[in-house]
Amino acid sequence: MQGWLALEDGTIARGRPFGAAGTIDGELVFNTAMTGYQEALTDPSYAGQLLMFTFPQIGNYGCHPDWMESSGAQVRGCIVRECCREPHQGQQTLDEWLRSEGIPGLEGIDTRTLTVQTREAGTLRAVLCTDGSLSPEEGVARAAAMAWPSDANLVAGVSTTKKYRRGHRPAVPCLNPRRSGRKQICSHRARYSRLPMPERLPLEAMGFRRPKRPPASLSSLSPIESFEGPV
Repeated sequence: MQGWLALEDGTIARGRPFGAAGTIDGELVFNTAMTGYQEALTDPSYAGQLLMFTFPQIGNYGCHPDWMESSGAQVRGCIVRECCREPHQGQQTLDEWLRSEGIPGLEGIDTRTLTVQTREAGTLRAVLCTDGSLSPEEGVARAAAMAWPSDANLVAGVSTTKKYRRGHRPAVPCLNPRRSGRKQICSHRARYSRLPMPERLPLEAMGFRRPKRPPASLSSLSPIESFEGPV
């Protein structure tokens, strides 16, 4: 079965499905890194988005639980030029891991051309279909009519549900709780707390992270406005 990606501006890109079968919509964004694809796919700052990789082959070293930035995939879809089916390490192939996470993927796409288009037009709404439930033309109409995922409070969906701390300060609001960031804090012998959002922050809070597209999430940052002096 052939899959496709339909953009709100009428662009239709056809490719080969991998990962889970399904039809999903979201913001089309790109990532230019040569490595770290599983870290990107599990990065909470990509929540609500269809992630497209410009590097020609993705998945060539497989997937492993230790390489995840959160508890699971955060993206809605994955778009690549070529998905490697025979990685040289890892516990699963990218195809197997996306299936287990319920995330549709599409390969055989000229991701660099789409990246140039996205860079010039800005973030575009898109529909990815790998199960044949829609026609590409219906996908274009759906993409043009969909609400912007970034207008929803995505922070609430990726924030921790429980407060816990490593020491007393600095306090880290859980807007983008990547594991690598927390490891870096600990590597400098600093201590931190993770707080659910929204919640007023203790006055001794010192460090913060913002999501990449924070419009609807700005309300979660309101506790920061109560601080006086440099933060």
